[in-house]
Amino acid sequence: MKNGRMPEARVPRLRIERLNEEMVRAYAAMGPAERLAAGFAATTFVRARLTAHLGGTRPDWSEHQVAEEVARRWIRDTR
Repeated sequence: MKNGRMPEARVPRLRIERLNEEMVRAYAAMGPAERLAAGFAATTFVRARLTAHLGGTRPDWSEHQVAEEVARRWIRDTR
């Protein structure tokens, strides 16, 4: 472990082979503002779960260290 960070996991990128028809209908029924709100809610949920996971698995880390790791992973996954 370097610099108090967990090693990066090597997870293969998965491809979506087909869309869930129920989700397609649900999003199609939403207006643009509702779809945007759903995206923000999903983002907030995922960040909160990642923060909770890291805080639980790394009790020796400060809140600042957990926040840095969440940000690092978030930025890495957007590339």
